[in-house]
Amino acid sequence: MFRYYIYRKKPKFIMINHLTRMSRGFICVAGINTDTGEHIRPILRSGNLTEKFLVINGGPFDIGSIIKLERFFSRPDPPHTEDLLVPRLHITLTGVAPPEAFWKKLTEVSKFTLQEIFGEEMLHVGKSRYGAYPGKGRVSLGCLRLAKKPSIYIDTSFDKPRIRMSFSDGKLECDAPVTDLRLYHIDNFSPNYQLIEKMNEHVLKSSDLILSLGLSRPFSRSPEFDPVNWLQVNNIHFIEKPILRISDIKP
Repeated sequence: MFRYYIYRKKPKFIMINHLTRMSRGFICVAGINTDTGEHIRPILRSGNLTEKFLVINGGPFDIGSIIKLERFFSRPDPPHTEDLLVPRLHITLTGVAPPEAFWKKLTEVSKFTLQEIFGEEMLHVGKSRYGAYPGKGRVSLGCLRLAKKPSIYIDTSFDKPRIRMSFSDGKLECDAPVTDLRLYHIDNFSPNYQLIEKMNEHVLKSSDLILSLGLSRPFSRSPEFDPVNWLQVNNIHFIEKPILRISDIKP
C-alpha cells in the first residue's frame, strides 16, 4: 500500500516554475524549494499528473503557485534526482508568490551556462541537440539566464507540428523542444499559434528573461540509438511579468 512508502517529515514548500506538457492529458510540474533553492518534482505513485491538477481546473498548479508537500518519499533516478513521491491528498496550494519574490528566487538559482546546470554529463547528441544518458547526471532541472534573445519557432518536419527554441548560452548553440504548457491548447495539447506569437513578442520586448530547463524521461529517437534524457525548454520567464499564469496568457 502507498502509505508504507511515505515518511513523515517537515513539510516542504515549493514555488512552481516548471509547468510542462507531456502526452495528451498529462502534465509535469516542478518548483524551487523556498528554503534551500533546490528543485523538487512532485510525482504520484499512481501515475502522471493530469490537467485536472491545474488551477484553471480547480487544482493547485500554475506558474508561481506556492505548494505545500506534507508527506513524501525521495525517489531519485539519475539524472532525475529531484523526484519526490507525494500522495495527491498531501499536495496543497497555499498561495501565489509575489512577482518580485518569484523573480528574485529565479535569479538566485539561475546559471549562465548549461554545463553549470547539468555538469559534465551533458552530451552533444546531434546538431544543436543535447541530453544525458539514463543513470548519469546530478540534476535534471535548472534555470538558465540568457545574454542573447532566443527564437521560438514551429518545426513542421515531423508528423505533427512541434514547438522548438533556438538559443545560446554563449558556449553552446542549442535547438530544443519547448514543452511550456502555456503555449498549448489545454483540451488537446496541440500548439496554440496565437499564444506562440504572443510569447515571441514578449521575448523581443523583454529586457531580461530566464529559461526553466529540464531533461526529459529517456527515449530513443530511432531504434538504432540508445535512449537519451533530452534537453528541453520547460518554461520562459520575463522580468516585466515574472508570473505569467495560464489564465494570463490566453488570447
